[in-house]
Amino acid sequence: MIPIFQPSVPPSVVDRVCEMLRTGWLSEGRQVRVFEEAFCHKFGLPHALALNNGTAALHLMVPGARIGHGNEVVTTTRTCGV
Repeated sequence: MIPIFQPSVPPSVVDRVCEMLRTGWLSEGRQVRVFEEAFCHKFGLPHALALNNGTAALHLMVPGARIGHGNEVVTTTRTCGV
């Protein structure tokens, strides 16, 4: 197998990931709320919603942007940055 890239993950990040895994909350919980609140504060937003991937974000964005039948949406063919 040919590796695409070599990730660089500092030990402090590994420690935080392990801490999250021990809580049993992988997609919800206190840390997600803390992240959403910090995101709102940093960008001056009233609301933020953390999602598990870009596809989920696009699925929520479509009705939120009032995109419907007959509208055209242009995007890239590759949405995963490597």
